[in-house]
Amino acid sequence: MLLSMTYGDLVENNSFCRRNKLTGMMGRLGLGTPFALFKYFTFKSRLRTEKMMRVSSSNRGKNMPAEYRLESSLFYAILDKKQPEDMKAKTQTVKQYKSPQALEMDLGAYVVGQADARQRLATAVYMHSKRMEINKDKTGPAITPKCNILIIGPTGSGKTHMCRTLASTLGVAFSHCDATQYTETGYVGANVEEMLVQLQRNAADEAAFERGIVFIDEVDKLASASPAATTNSSKDVSGGAVQQELLKLLDGEEISYEGGRSAFAKNYHWNIKNVLFIAGGAFQGLEDIVAMRYKSRKIGFDTKVSDTIPVDREALLKKVTTEDLIEYGFYPEFIGRFPVIITLDDLKKDDLLNIMNRGGRGLISVYSEIFKKAGHSLNINPQLLDDIAEEALKRGTGARGLNAIVEERLSTMLYEAFDSFEDSTPQAHSEI
Repeated sequence: MLLSMTYGDLVENNSFCRRNKLTGMMGRLGLGTPFALFKYFTFKSRLRTEKMMRVSSSNRGKNMPAEYRLESSLFYAILDKKQPEDMKAKTQTVKQYKSPQALEMDLGAYVVGQADARQRLATAVYMHSKRMEINKDKTGPAITPKCNILIIGPTGSGKTHMCRTLASTLGVAFSHCDATQYTETGYVGANVEEMLVQLQRNAADEAAFERGIVFIDEVDKLASASPAATTNSSKDVSGGAVQQELLKLLDGEEISYEGGRSAFAKNYHWNIKNVLFIAGGAFQGLEDIVAMRYKSRKIGFDTKVSDTIPVDREALLKKVTTEDLIEYGFYPEFIGRFPVIITLDDLKKDDLLNIMNRGGRGLISVYSEIFKKAGHSLNINPQLLDDIAEEALKRGTGARGLNAIVEERLSTMLYEAFDSFEDSTPQAHSEI
């Protein structure tokens, strides 16, 4: 027998998501098992819903009080699960580049500095697209392996911005994940498969997902103090264990994931053969490992000129090898799945000034628009911009620190400017 309910009863107090209220309601109505009704109103499966609710129209709502009857239009709308046109996901065009130079040029329009890193990233992504074309018509395991990317750079150097811009330029889905939130399966924390769940949510269609980019930020926090020691007495559920959990994603092709054990859980099955994984981190102290490697080399007449120890951190990090990363605390099988290693430089003063002054995209342009909303025109002395750039360099926070410094300098003016926000008439120029 079909249970007929009013729409108010469906949504009131979220009662159909609570088994105790549902059981009490069905008991008052003299109905059967609560689990059957619970399955229907949670819309878990269209097939189960149709099977459960397939009754003759003569019995629908029979002997039910009028206030418990569901309108036929609402019933069939629920059963058919029709989706309005404006709610359907729009398809996303995946852009194909003819050369890595063209991709690097588009990245350069939004990414300040880092010319060498942009070229290497554009080349790696272009080669990734060519591998997808080679493997497209082949069945079974991929013929050419996937080349994931590891980006090493100080905080505020633009790692996340570069990857996000790359995904936007290519027209593919992008997922930004913090590596510190993941733990080994079975422990408190997120599972690594949640990266793909987030990527699927951000994808406009299946093609955008299957060619998407997953950026694993703060990956250096996964380094284990002793990669070789994996005894039960010193189990590292959020470091080395997560590295092992990620192996199935970095080289996987078909991944299945059960989202949970509740009635609301959703089972996933993905084809991630072409999903590109990019990991990034600051890797504090890695330069010391590189320097020690150079110092430990043989000293004498056989020493090559190329073995000279670099003098600064940037030069040291450009000499990073997989052996250095293993010494840092990564498992060989994990770091071996990132064959492309890209190093970002510290942003210089000119780069910071460019970030603030870029027409239409600069930080100052954003604040100019904010003042314009209040009827003011913002004019900033170039000397102040120099001081802001110098302060950001002293703090060592890179581009990320610019916003905080500008906010400090403009805080009083913002407070006063929006005092008369309701009055849209132009006011006097605001100069600092």
